[in-house]
Amino acid sequence: MREVFVRLIRELGPLLDAEPPLMAEGEPEAVHLRLDGIDFMMAHRLMPRGMLSICCNFGPLPEPPPAAELLRLLEINLTLGAAGAGTLGVDGWTRDVIYLFHVPLQGLSAHLLFEALSEATRQAH
Repeated sequence: MREVFVRLIRELGPLLDAEPPLMAEGEPEAVHLRLDGIDFMMAHRLMPRGMLSICCNFGPLPEPPPAAELLRLLEINLTLGAAGAGTLGVDGWTRDVIYLFHVPLQGLSAHLLFEALSEATRQAH
């Protein structure tokens, strides 16, 4: 699976109108990239074999986070979970809102991966 992952990342580079993805230091199965001002981390070892995990950083919650915003995040998270479309959460260290979703590596092309990243970017904005 690592070969498929590395090939996808190599093919994804030219599709990005930004810096090429960087392999995470000490994590050869993970990369970090930025698309349209949004940070992503992708790894193929976070889930069962054959899955690609994608973390999209939506940015920090306001200080202090209004209860209405937290409630809305929980409502959206429930909808995403029910649809099997990923999950929203808050990183305990950075207080950033993170959208985590998974896609199967089998049959995944760089173009389809780029489309998934672009859609997550649109959701973040």
